[in-house]
Amino acid sequence: MIRQPRRRFFVLGFLVSVGLACGPGGRGPLQEPDPRVSLAASCGARVTAEGVSERLFELSPVLGGRDARAEDVLSALRAVESALRKVPFGLCHCAGLKELIIVHGLWARGQDIGGIALHRGDTIILSAASRGSERLERTFHHEFFHLLDFAYDPFDPERYTDPEWTALNPDGFAYGAGREGLVYMPLDPADEDRAIAGFASRYGTWKLSEDKAEVFALLVSKPWLAAERAREDAVLARKLALLVTRLEATCPGVPGIADLGRFP
Repeated sequence: MIRQPRRRFFVLGFLVSVGLACGPGGRGPLQEPDPRVSLAASCGARVTAEGVSERLFELSPVLGGRDARAEDVLSALRAVESALRKVPFGLCHCAGLKELIIVHGLWARGQDIGGIALHRGDTIILSAASRGSERLERTFHHEFFHLLDFAYDPFDPERYTDPEWTALNPDGFAYGAGREGLVYMPLDPADEDRAIAGFASRYGTWKLSEDKAEVFALLVSKPWLAAERAREDAVLARKLALLVTRLEATCPGVPGIADLGRFP
């Protein structure tokens, strides 16, 4: 029998709480940890950071990745901590996130990607390779929304066409035009905040699901930019409003969702 490498699971809330509550060497408190940064507290999620190759294959045979260095795992967890501070407390539980996998390099069908959300297993996988904290946050928010989007109405036969959402698009627009056949669209970091009429980013023009995820990522990662662009882009403004309305329907009772749509 071949002995498989041991997989180590960490409770994110514990890691973050210890990191914030203790100074160097654990010699005393620095500040009380914010409970919103704790996946364990908000939805009981665990973090997988070792034996990731085997874990990815268990989830999907088309996925691949390698174990990240300890310092890269810590940096990624800090980025997730920051990302969770920007969403209303309770959304994580509503999304049903159960596992966060941190890898060094992530590929799907041989193509490098920055992250992916898997509805089966309620899992988010993030690549920590050569990615700054801001991009990791943005990627986490993007993938996080895919789980929320699925939770909105998983049995709706129109969820993959979403006429209500697509009716907001500019006349004559078609997702993925000129990029047919791509399994995953390469993401240029320079495109993340580039204004494209009706969309949060160029990446959002590829697929309906990516359009919605990019609108959410823009809204929670950079609300000031979302507000600025919404004032000049009526289509994007309507998408932002519809997204907030759906979040309220998906996660009733979660405070602070309506505030996402109240721009200064």
